[in-house]
Amino acid sequence: RQAILALKHLGKVIVYIFDPSEYCGYPIEEQTHLFEEIYSEFGEFPFIVVLNKVDIADEEKIRKVEEFVRAKGLEPLRISALNGEGLERLKERVIELVKPMVEEQAKRIMEKELRKYREELEL
Repeated sequence: RQAILALKHLGKVIVYIFDPSEYCGYPIEEQTHLFEEIYSEFGEFPFIVVLNKVDIADEEKIRKVEEFVRAKGLEPLRISALNGEGLERLKERVIELVKPMVEEQAKRIMEKELRKYREELEL
């Protein structure tokens, strides 16, 4: 619980990765429970939900996780990190979410520097 709360200070986008193959050592039920905890704490953050190992996972388990995720109003991405399937779409999705944040932060920094420069000119 404490580790989950510590995440609030790290960033502004959550990428949650499910392993529907369960080779990670955690059954789907545990993975969905952890997702529920994180989603309840960070629901205001943009979420990207990824289903990894889709090349080896059982299609029924994949669909089960997808239904769970869609019930939250999110659209999961299927990937296979091993063979590269879906990675380009994941990269595009991360850029879609992060780019406006970076642009806004850059704008604030520039405005701050301009104010500082103007103040120096007035002296």
